[in-house]
Amino acid sequence: FPSHDTHGVMIVCEGSQGSTESYGTVFVHNSNGSCFRWDGSGTDFAGTGGGLKNCLIVKAAGYSGGNAVEIIATSDNKRPGEMVFENVLSYGLSTGRWTRGLVVDGTACNTVGSRGVRTLHLIKCRFADVTTANETVVLNQVTHFYAHGLAVDTGSGSASGITIKGINDGIYLNGLGCAGTFTVIANDASNQ
Repeated sequence: FPSHDTHGVMIVCEGSQGSTESYGTVFVHNSNGSCFRWDGSGTDFAGTGGGLKNCLIVKAAGYSGGNAVEIIATSDNKRPGEMVFENVLSYGLSTGRWTRGLVVDGTACNTVGSRGVRTLHLIKCRFADVTTANETVVLNQVTHFYAHGLAVDTGSGSASGITIKGINDGIYLNGLGCAGTFTVIANDASNQ
């Protein structure tokens, strides 16, 4: 199940997110690629809004690679944001592994005043079972990122951690649970 959402689509699932794939709404990803991608690539200036609520995203056994969730700006005119992710869990079944759990990349939006992916809210989200060290969650040029109860852990994977890079403005992590390394890479001389 890969989903490429070109506009601000909100996917709201039934039931609660559980940690067992037998219950609630579960997306089983039988592929080596990424699963959910919002990139605003539809009509200009129509990519904002949307998100994902109440689900489990699992990489099927025997598959490896891709990101569970990607929010990627493709230009100043195609800039996703104003999104909500709530009660979302991603991990791998048996030997299934993600490359990364959550990737937010706004580097294609580099105009002052409209820089990066903007305004993301994460509430009770957990990402695990990845293979890239320090990149379970990657924030690369985001403007206003709010997370309450974000959990980043190794699970059965080989790596864990958070990397923040690029020019960011306002990253708020309340109640963060992070296994692994928390890395901040300064983008320029003023350490933005």
